[in-house]
Amino acid sequence: TKDPASDFVFIEKAKECETTLEFASENWQVTRDNKNTYRLENKNGITFAPVQADLKGLYQRKNIPAVLETVLSLRNNDLHISDQNIYNGIANTIRNTGLLGRWQELSQTPYTVCDTGHNIDGLTEIVAQLKTCTYEQLHFVIGMVNDKDVDSVLRILPKDAIYYFCKASIPRAMDEKTLAEKARVNHLHGKTFPTVAAAYQAAREAASNRDMIYIGGSTFVVAEVI
Repeated sequence: TKDPASDFVFIEKAKECETTLEFASENWQVTRDNKNTYRLENKNGITFAPVQADLKGLYQRKNIPAVLETVLSLRNNDLHISDQNIYNGIANTIRNTGLLGRWQELSQTPYTVCDTGHNIDGLTEIVAQLKTCTYEQLHFVIGMVNDKDVDSVLRILPKDAIYYFCKASIPRAMDEKTLAEKARVNHLHGKTFPTVAAAYQAAREAASNRDMIYIGGSTFVVAEVI
């Protein structure tokens, strides 16, 4: 995806390497239905549809075009990759790679999801997807690390969620009480817990089957629940 804040890095690197540069977001139009199926149309008339993805994050609508752009480039360099290879690869990403923690559903009752998104860009996508979910109350288990822009992230999180502030078991983890204080400044409220396990257990005990539990804020938090 094009981003004026960082495009120049890729443009200059492409010039340095004397190679071409393509921004997939300029070349593909993506539509997605409620069954996580995508239709992708290239500006040159190439179409892939329906593409079934096993990764359920809405942000995959940005990642899949980058994959297809790469595949087309490889094809142009005489590497044989069939359309069926593409469909199979996108449909089986988790099984083929072992990737975990990307809008990973841990339970259906209550609906429980974790995601390793941990910066303003990632959490913006997460918040957008949370708005598409149906629940009576959102329970948000969150921990972050000290070297991230915590305040920017906290400003965009839903104000009506119940928060469970926790600390992952790594030296870089932000103290849960410090995180809670920063959150209160941004009108987010909840309780603090010394561990991810304790926070998650409290959320499970408090949530009804009609509620939703979300766990995130840090890759290290997610790693302790999956």
